[in-house]
Amino acid sequence: MKKFLLLLILLSSYISFSQYNIATENGNTINTCSGTFVDSGGTTGDYSNSETYTVTFCSTTPGQTIQLDFSSFDTESIDDFRVYDGNSTGALLIVEYNGTILPAT
Repeated sequence: MKKFLLLLILLSSYISFSQYNIATENGNTINTCSGTFVDSGGTTGDYSNSETYTVTFCSTTPGQTIQLDFSSFDTESIDDFRVYDGNSTGALLIVEYNGTILPAT
């Protein structure tokens, strides 16, 4: 089973124009105000089986919220993509996606 966990600290207004790959950023905190976030396959490939990654995004300006705009993504129904309002999976779950968007619990 493939799972993606995206941890977010909602502290910035934008995600940067730099490109961040979940595989190379796994476990990191990214301090940015803009950018593009891609899976391990990059902009042209697919992600692989049995991947689990966690990345935290923080604002470069404390106290500002961030805005995420997903231009597109698709997962298999057995895969999870989660967004949390905090710096761990213990934080408030904002959205979970696994083929269809599910309400946060």
